[in-house]
Parts: sequence; C-alpha cells; structure tokens
Amino acid sequence: MLKYILFNAISALGLFFLNGQLGKLQYGISEPLFAYGRFTFDPSDEQSFSGNFFQKIVNPAVYMAVIAASVQYFLPAPYVESLWLLVPLFWAFRLLHMIWRNVFIFLNLKYEVTAFFLSILLSEGVLFYIILPVLHQEESIWIPPTALRDALWYAILAYIAKTLWEIMRQSFDGANLYPYERRRMIVIKRYAKFSQKYGDYIREIVSSYSNGALIAEVQKEVISLVYAIMIYEDYNRSKIMRTVERMVKTLFMRHRTMSLGIMQVRTNQLISDKESIKLAIPLIIDPFLTDIYVPIHAVIFQYNPSNEYVTEVSAIYDMLTEKLFLERDIPVGNGIDKT
Repeated sequence: MLKYILFNAISALGLFFLNGQLGKLQYGISEPLFAYGRFTFDPSDEQSFSGNFFQKIVNPAVYMAVIAASVQYFLPAPYVESLWLLVPLFWAFRLLHMIWRNVFIFLNLKYEVTAFFLSILLSEGVLFYIILPVLHQEESIWIPPTALRDALWYAILAYIAKTLWEIMRQSFDGANLYPYERRRMIVIKRYAKFSQKYGDYIREIVSSYSNGALIAEVQKEVISLVYAIMIYEDYNRSKIMRTVERMVKTLFMRHRTMSLGIMQVRTNQLISDKESIKLAIPLIIDPFLTDIYVPIHAVIFQYNPSNEYVTEVSAIYDMLTEKLFLERDIPVGNGIDKT
C-alpha cells in the first residue's frame, strides 16, 4: 500500500507544479511560481478566475488519464487502480500550500469547495467508469486509431461544453469572487490585530525617531504606511514561513543577509518580528524627514523596488487612510511643523 501512496503522491506533486506553470502561462505571469502573491487590490484589475477554476476541475482528470495510459504497459494493474488517490492528494498539496502561504484570510470558501467537489467527482468518475473498465478488459487506455470517429464526437461535445462554460464564466471573475468591500474588511481586520499587538510600540518608535520633526498628519501617513507594508508582507510571509526563515538563518545562513521578520527587513542578524518593525520604520520615515511631501509611491518603491509591490501596498494604504477609519483608529502624538 505504501508504494501506491508514494506513486500517487509523486504524481500529485507533478500535477500541482504543472498547474502552477500552466497558470503562469495562461495569465502571462513572469514572476517565479512562489513569488509574492497578489491581494488583487489593483482597482483596474480585470482578471478572470474562470480559467483557474477550469484548471482545478478538468486538469486533474486529464492528467490522471494520461498517467494511467502512460503506466499501463510498464507497471502492474494495481498502480492504475490506485489512481483514485491522485486527485485527493493533489488537493492536499494545495491545502498545505495555502497554509504555507497564509491565504486563508482571503479565501473564497464557496469557490474552493465547489471546485474541490467537482474535481473529485469528475476525476473519480473518469477513473471508475471509463479507465478501469477498459483496463480490466485488457484494452489500451490510450485511444486507438479506430476510435478517431468517437474522438470527433467528443470534440463536438467538448465544444458545446466550452460554449456553455463561456456563458457561465461571468460568475467567476475577480469582482464577484473577491469584491472590494470584502478586501477592505480583510485589511481592516488585519490592521485591528496588528495595531492591538504593535500599536503603542510603532507610535513610540515613530515619535522617537522623528524627534518632533514631522507634523501630526505626516506621522499618520508614516504609521498607516507601516501597517500597509506589514499587512502585505504578513500575507505573503505567514508566521509559519517566518519561523522557517529564522530556523534556516540559525542553522545554515548565520552570517548571510536575509529578509526576516514581519516587515521582511534585510539583515545579517537574527531578529524577531518586533525587531523587524524597529528596523523598518527608519527606512519608511527617512524620505519624509528629507521631504514631508514625498509621494507615498516613492517611499514604497524605495522599500521594495517592484511595481506590483507598490501597487498592492498603495491599495492597502488607501484603504487604511480612509478618513473616518484613520481619524478613529490611528491616534498619534503632537508633531512640530518644520515649516
């Protein structure tokens, strides 16, 4: 039994990475597969999630059928019969990846659960009602030349199904799956959590470092920007990932520079989340000390020179600085106007 589990686990891992690469090609993503994820905060973003939904449902069944056809003549029949494990293991890898990347705060559960059940239903149906009967009749799982006529009709049915899918796909665009209000509420909840944990500490560091050189409004901007970066970095580097990074630093990269802590500050020292905040604030506040009217985008770009990073953090910052929310929840000390 263990050898069948291992066989399916390796195959499922291959499907996981294959789907990731196909997603990159489909959406024209040039970044590494596990680079910073998007909160999809860009208001001009018109990305459709229907292709991704299709990958989760249909790709596993197609992949499983190809695996079955490929190993039919090289491995004993029980290996093909064990392929019922492949797609559940694929979803288990997806679950572990979502835990690792800390995406549950932003997960559309209805969307994911629907995709999971449809994927399992389709793949297990293909295995038990098409592949295994052919296998037990000792026929080739791969399509023989005499079946080209049937394949033509399958293509026609697939075209009809694709047409129906195009009609339904409007239900799976980004605006419906992740509406602006939900994104905003996620930001506010993350801010509430972090402000309760680090609020006094952040205000103390900002006030101490600026030494009265910034007016109150600019201090508010700095504090909001600290939280915006913190929220986005925490989304992409969960607490589990940060713990692993510290372990790697301790065991293998003691004298190497790494991005560590909740603010992902580059340092050659082993630091905690709180210490990363202390190191990050000077990086954020220095441009304001030089010019209190410096654009927020310029400060973010200086912190991380990536256009996508600037877009995402700016969107979070805009949500945090909505007038009523800012005035109610981000008190700051008295500042002195340099002018």
